[in-house]
Amino acid sequence: MENLTQNPQQSISAAFDSVNLINNSILKLVSDDNKSTVTRNVQHLEIMLSKEWFLEALTQQQLTDINSCIANGNSYTAEPIIEDIATEEV
Repeated sequence: MENLTQNPQQSISAAFDSVNLINNSILKLVSDDNKSTVTRNVQHLEIMLSKEWFLEALTQQQLTDINSCIANGNSYTAEPIIEDIATEEV
């Protein structure tokens, strides 16, 4: 059973901390560290979206922003690591 005392607004704020971190990370070169950060935060967002109480507390715009961020994060983590590309060219 889910914790019904959960504060949805605190959880939404924490989710948007992840959104901001992902959005900032995907502007950087692809690296193991950045991929790891993005992956962890995408997973956090996916877990939160699986909670009914969380979904019910989101506005449509917030849901759209989170889904877009997840898609962008997944695209970023699918990219090859920049160091790997440089090694392959040598």
